Amino acid sequence: MISDEEAKEIKKQLLEQISKLPKEQVPGLKEKIESMGNKELEQFVKQQTKQTCIFCQIVQGKAKTYKVYEDNNFVAVLDIMPATKGHTIIIPKKHVQFLTQLSDDETKEFFLLAKKIIPIIIQITKCQGIDLYISQGIKQRIPHLALNLIPRYPDDKDKVSFDWERKPAQEKELQEISKQISIVLNQIAEREHSQKQETIQKEEESEAQKMIKHVHERMP
Repeated sequence: MISDEEAKEIKKQLLEQISKLPKEQVPGLKEKIESMGNKELEQFVKQQTKQTCIFCQIVQGKAKTYKVYEDNNFVAVLDIMPATKGHTIIIPKKHVQFLTQLSDDETKEFFLLAKKIIPIIIQITKCQGIDLYISQGIKQRIPHLALNLIPRYPDDKDKVSFDWERKPAQEKELQEISKQISIVLNQIAEREHSQKQETIQKEEESEAQKMIKHVHERMP
């Protein structure tokens, strides 16, 4: 749930937005927003986001699309303003902004779907490769997770560019960042190993209990 500080800032932004609405609509909305608790405010923001998110509208069938695939969790459509011919977008049906908001199983499905679609795009478009692109955070045009599959052609370098200025980093900076990332990853690995061992132990104990019960039932 959002914090008190976050709620305060959200309310401030919402009140600024509704001040631009017709006067007859403002009083009711203003009172409603000001009286909302943190949980209610969070739900209200999520609902408003879903109503205005173009990807949510695509999922709900409210926006025109050229759909290539759909299942219970994801939909894949052609981008109507493509970077190149065959540009395809894979979208989670639930409104999430970041990859980390998908479960492990959903993440696996997400990329397995890309793995399934990529060779088909290559076969149909005769492209010479496909770039996978996910924008998150500051450069994210739409706050809804999307995996872009962008076919690449010999003459597209003026249309599509993922180039950035390349210059050597300071060795001290590289050492410090790599060390910090490694420490956190090792902590996660240790925690996951511990959880796995606990699960195995519980399963073994359960099997042992079943065997003891079975022996007792067969004893005269």
